[in-house]
Amino acid sequence: ILDCPLQMGWTVEDLNTGLDNWAALIVRSREMRQPALQTKGRVQTSWNVGRMADTSSPPSQQKLYLIAKHLENGPVLLQETAWTELTAELQALSKGTTMLKHTPAMVTDPDRENDMTGRSGGVAIWIPTYLTGCETETTVIVEHFIIQVTIRSRGTTYTLVSVYLRPGFQKEIIRKWDDYWARHPPPGEIYVGGDFNTTSDLQDTMNIFRTKHLLIDVLQDQGQLSN
Repeated sequence: ILDCPLQMGWTVEDLNTGLDNWAALIVRSREMRQPALQTKGRVQTSWNVGRMADTSSPPSQQKLYLIAKHLENGPVLLQETAWTELTAELQALSKGTTMLKHTPAMVTDPDRENDMTGRSGGVAIWIPTYLTGCETETTVIVEHFIIQVTIRSRGTTYTLVSVYLRPGFQKEIIRKWDDYWARHPPPGEIYVGGDFNTTSDLQDTMNIFRTKHLLIDVLQDQGQLSN
């Protein structure tokens, strides 16, 4: 081919340079491409962000920066966002190549809603770019407090659950969660991350729930406190 006359005034050197550049781009593209879902290490981050109702504040901006960094490695599960539906939608738009699944915080005191102490809960699952092309199914198990996302790709299925057990209402939320899973068992591998606000009188309930649904407390197995 290189011995044939070249059109448009190109020389053999021009063609070889162009081919080298294209080859470099292809190599770089393959290096940057994320591996298939079933071969990628399962990295999930779970974080109680401690209220980010005002996403423009310096503390919230710092948290959003850290969330973005963790999204490079895998999904991020958030608790106590204190977000409204609008706030979550604006955050989703701000990172357009990712996908944000969210259930808003509960308004507990209308007179103090805007100073963040009048809201409780708000949980989210932030899906990174490399998973946005996969089939996903989102379920709000308990409004304001539990959201579930099932991800399917190339024969692999796993389910992420972000949980916030509001103090004083933990058993009620667990009962609703247990009832839903009894009727709709989550498919595939299950990863649950959350703030469970565990107390001594809640421990037996949590143990029964974990045993019933075949869940393992990873932190407890590692000798850390799970709360």
